Amino acid sequence: MSKNSKESAAVPVKRSEDFWRPLARVRSEFDHLFDDFWTRPMGLNLTRRIQALSGPALEFKDKGKEFELIAEIPGMTAEDVELKVSDGFLRLSGEKREEHEEKEEGYIFSERHYGRFERAVELPRGIDHEKISASARDGILSVHLPKNAAMIERERKIPINA
Repeated sequence: MSKNSKESAAVPVKRSEDFWRPLARVRSEFDHLFDDFWTRPMGLNLTRRIQALSGPALEFKDKGKEFELIAEIPGMTAEDVELKVSDGFLRLSGEKREEHEEKEEGYIFSERHYGRFERAVELPRGIDHEKISASARDGILSVHLPKNAAMIERERKIPINA
């Protein structure tokens, strides 16, 4: 070849999947690292402690003439839980006490959690605070929050035209 002519060299072209393969391998390693952490006894203990801090799982439903709040309180009774309404919030608090027992040899970890919790739920306007009622059964707390009669009458479904 002459000095004036351009030399062409074969340039290897990588396929797009080759480009992403190293990143996928790194992600896989991170996933494996965190899977190991969260499945070890200490990881499970940490997970349960985080869940315990947030309090019981809740559902809040609009049932037409009332709202219903359902809270999971496994292992607790009505005496272990307190409900208060103030400043537009329903406050749910309680304590699950640990029963002391000797652990058998071979005990590895416990997923059960104990301690105090508190949750506050902002209530919609128009609730008749004097008629709020609650019941607890089989680890489920049900709170009935009747709507004020004026609120029920003001509510109407608005049709949407296509």
